[in-house]
Amino acid sequence: MKILELIGASGCGKTTLAKKLEKNNPESFYRIVEYSTRDKRENEIDGFDYKFIDKPSLLVKRTNSELLESVVDQFFPEMYGADIADLSEDKTNVLVVSIEGLLSTIANAPPLTEHYILNIIVDDDETQREGRNISIEKNYNNSVLRTLFDTSSTLTLTSPSSDNIVYKEINLSKLKKIRNNPTKLKKYITETFGIV
Repeated sequence: MKILELIGASGCGKTTLAKKLEKNNPESFYRIVEYSTRDKRENEIDGFDYKFIDKPSLLVKRTNSELLESVVDQFFPEMYGADIADLSEDKTNVLVVSIEGLLSTIANAPPLTEHYILNIIVDDDETQREGRNISIEKNYNNSVLRTLFDTSSTLTLTSPSSDNIVYKEINLSKLKKIRNNPTKLKKYITETFGIV
C-alpha cells in the first residue's frame, strides 16, 4: 500500500495539489477525504472537500482505532482524521496532513505501507489563511521533522521503519510552476518518489 502525504504550512496549497493529482491522474492517485469537525465553508461540499463530523463522533472513531490519521491538538481547535477503511490498495493514496497527522499516519498505517512525504516549503512572505502565524508553524514543523529525520544529508528517517519512508521537499515557488500542468506534475511526483 502506498500513501503520499502532503505537509507544509497552512495555505500553501496542499489540498489543491491533492485534488489536482486525483483529477488529472485518477488511474494512479486516490485522494483520501478527511473528516473535519470545523464548520463547512460556503463553497465546500460535504464528502468532497471534507467529511464534516461532530467531535464526539470523531473521538469514537479514534477510540475504536478506525483512523489512519488523527489530529486533535495543533494550531487551531478543530479535529481532523482520515479513515483507514478509505485506503485504496491499487492506487497511491494522497493525504493532506499536519505534522501531528503525519506522526499518527506513520503509527497507524497497515504493515508494509510505503510512505512518501512531500513537504511544501513556504517563504516567510507568503500569505496565510485563517490568520495563522507562518513562522511559528514553520518552526514547529521543522523541530518535529528534525526529531524524525537525520538532517545531516537527505533527511533519512531514523526510525526502524525507515525503509518504507521517503521524504522530499519542494519550494512553493517551484510547485506553482508545475502544479497546473498535469504532465509535469505527475512526472515530478513519479520521478521524485519512484512511484507510478
